[in-house]
Amino acid sequence: MTPLALIFALALGPRAAFAADASGMLLDYAAAREKRDALHTEIERRIALFNRERGGLEDELDALEIRGGVLCREKTAAAEAVDRAAAALRSLQSDAAARLKSAHSVSAGACGAYAARAAHRELEFGRAYSTEAIKQLKDAGILFARVDELELALKEELAPWSAEKTAYLREQAASIGMLFTEALQRRDAERVSRDEIARLTGAAVPEPGPERDLDAWRRQAVDSPIARIDARLEAARCPRRPENTLEEIVGLGAAFDSRIDELVFVAGTCERTAGDALARDLADAPRVAGEIAAEELAYEAERKRHLARDLEDWKRRRAREARRIAQQRRFAETMRPPRRGIFPKGDGLKGPWLVWGAQSDADAPIRLRLTDVEAFDADGAPYKRLLRPRPFRDLKSAAAWVCERLADVRERPVLGHSAQYAEEIVSVSEEIRCE
Repeated sequence: MTPLALIFALALGPRAAFAADASGMLLDYAAAREKRDALHTEIERRIALFNRERGGLEDELDALEIRGGVLCREKTAAAEAVDRAAAALRSLQSDAAARLKSAHSVSAGACGAYAARAAHRELEFGRAYSTEAIKQLKDAGILFARVDELELALKEELAPWSAEKTAYLREQAASIGMLFTEALQRRDAERVSRDEIARLTGAAVPEPGPERDLDAWRRQAVDSPIARIDARLEAARCPRRPENTLEEIVGLGAAFDSRIDELVFVAGTCERTAGDALARDLADAPRVAGEIAAEELAYEAERKRHLARDLEDWKRRRAREARRIAQQRRFAETMRPPRRGIFPKGDGLKGPWLVWGAQSDADAPIRLRLTDVEAFDADGAPYKRLLRPRPFRDLKSAAAWVCERLADVRERPVLGHSAQYAEEIVSVSEEIRCE
């Protein structure tokens, strides 16, 4: 607001002063909008120049990737081959450690023929491993030299692409970034101006049209292309190298050689020990053979003596068994049940039995007279058929046979005197109960 306008505004009063101030702010706001639009136009012009420069650089990058891609693939293959050689050396080293442990365990005791053969076998494996390890070390050295040669060639290809090659492009990106920062500040100032005008006049200033997202615009136009060029340059440098250095691989070979040397020493010591033991055994063989023959003769004489004693024991047991069987047969032929009638002549307590069915002599069989109750008539009563007497060794075996025979009876009677059928099912003086 000019000084003259301010004097007129003060002369006209507070309301006129506020109106004049608001009109001046509106003019300032309009001028700021014009500057903002001009700034956006400048940003677009700078971005067009930036894209033209970037396009030329990317064309050169395409040619560089074509030339360096072959070198990078060869370098990657050589690095992978070096890693495989290092892994093979580690595997050989672990196998050699296991072989060495086995050789130590075999030779821990007396190194006999088996231990000597095992040690010799471990020694053969160790020699084969040594040949393979030497081959892997030689291949690793050649491949490492090839990796260094390819890396040097790639550096020569990328020498023009130092920081100076993209310096102008990065300066342009930095300049455009400063313009974007200024645009963000102007946008914030415009927002404050709108709020202040609305507060003074009481009327809202119309919002401008949909504004462009400056952050997204900057990322898309400047940041993303620079990051993409940096990524392509990093990929063109082909940073793939072997995971292990040449010194580490040489150290693996040295550790393997030390284990192989120790394995050779252990195997050789065991072979010499086994040879000395074999010579001593051969010198002592006649005496040992005589002792073995004497022991075999003594064992054979003892065996024959034991066989003769066992034969005599068997003959005695056979004669005793024959006498027992003959005694049982005589008892079975002479044993008869007591007479049945009103006045039986025997009460079952005299003679060769104490109770009917249980002999006093343990070797005599037991005879039970049973009634067949496996079949039933229409009324459910069992058909009663007297069976012939059956011999048993004792009352327990008789009870087991009876209970097994009556297993299918629906209501098992009490063996002995059956209250249900009023009939003696088993003629014994002692009751037999089936659970």
